[in-house]
Amino acid sequence: MCDLADSINRELCKLREAYLRYHSGDREVKEAVTNISHDLRTPLTAICGYLDLLHRTSDPEKQAEYLTIIEERAEIMRQLTEELFRYSVILTNETMPMEEFRSDMGWGEQCPPYVLKTYESAQNEEKARELGNSSDLVIMGTAPEYYIEPRIAENKIVFRYSERPLKEGFIKFFIPRLTKKYIHLHVRNKNRKVFILAASAFAAYDFKKMFGSYPDKCYKFAYFPKHISYDINELFARKKRIADDAGAVTVLWEGRMIRLKRADILIRAAARLRSEGLDFRLKLIGDGEEKEKLISLAKKLGISDIVTFEGFLSPDEARDRMADAEVYVMTSNKLEGWGSVIYEALNAGCAVVASDAAGATPWLVREGETGSVFRSGSVNSLADKLRPLLRDGKRRQDLGRRAYEQMDKLWNPEVAAKRVIELYEAVSEGRDTPFDDGPLSKAGIIKNNWFRE
Repeated sequence: MCDLADSINRELCKLREAYLRYHSGDREVKEAVTNISHDLRTPLTAICGYLDLLHRTSDPEKQAEYLTIIEERAEIMRQLTEELFRYSVILTNETMPMEEFRSDMGWGEQCPPYVLKTYESAQNEEKARELGNSSDLVIMGTAPEYYIEPRIAENKIVFRYSERPLKEGFIKFFIPRLTKKYIHLHVRNKNRKVFILAASAFAAYDFKKMFGSYPDKCYKFAYFPKHISYDINELFARKKRIADDAGAVTVLWEGRMIRLKRADILIRAAARLRSEGLDFRLKLIGDGEEKEKLISLAKKLGISDIVTFEGFLSPDEARDRMADAEVYVMTSNKLEGWGSVIYEALNAGCAVVASDAAGATPWLVREGETGSVFRSGSVNSLADKLRPLLRDGKRRQDLGRRAYEQMDKLWNPEVAAKRVIELYEAVSEGRDTPFDDGPLSKAGIIKNNWFRE
């Protein structure tokens, strides 16, 4: 009977703790929702102000400047509304499954057996919490902080996997709730055993601006798509055969057709190069809210005969198109945290021309070695970098070969996985990274204005 009584008392204590956690969490959610609602007003007010300025000016440069600012504020609002949605499910301890637009494109169809989906059951959630503290190493991406708070309190090693936190600008620090969040996540742990695996060349600079978070503790990393191994001679024979069949070199662009991807810049640059007598074909693969505008722009500029639009493809089909192409262009602005298509195009042996604002560019695209870099938003700069590639087949092939070799020997998931373990062993023994280049080498400070033409 005593054992039964003790068991009942333990269960009653657990129920009471759960009750208190629920109601405490409910209050926290209500407070968070209220704070986010207030935070939404800051970027919304700015958007209204700049829309008014936009209507008052006819200066194209000013209009472009105001549109960029509006776009940045809209991105902040998007993040805040997504956070509101996350709070709507937080009481069930769910983390979110993959976004619908990504699953519709074929991503995540084959989930590895080692993935623990916490949103599927309470048991998975409990297991995730236990692993967060008991594992030798935790790599923390976008997930609730409570998974690792006990671990950080005990000063165990944590690798945070992060893009640049301030890609929308320092304006985030004018939103009190976000300032409090960043201090809680990053600043207060600056002297603990928390290290950054940076999926952006600009991450170390952003964290430095955040009150010196992670001093000298940022390391190069990436979003690693599947690495594809090719016979390099067969790959370039394939590219040449397809170009010969088309009668001209193909310039490829892939992605969601939304404003931050800036595919319009490529269409304008293509029109300029066409007017100079250069012969090539432009293929844009993807879909999105900007697609009809892009089709209209190509028609307006008189290049519809050399531009092909194709809808979303599965990941494997999209990678296959890259293997066909000789030149790949990535045009996104600074809101592109990493830019996995850069990785994929280099892996496919393309001569890549990439925006200087994308997080992957400074590390993966080495001017004149593995590709070319153009100034984000500049039609002139992009046209200048494409021109010699369209004229010189040997240059295209040389860049493409070196690009493939870089990804095959250095920037790939297998190398990165081994180096994660080696870095963990090093910092466990009080040493720094043993790597001078590539994944898990030290991520130095790279500012937004790093690129010089």
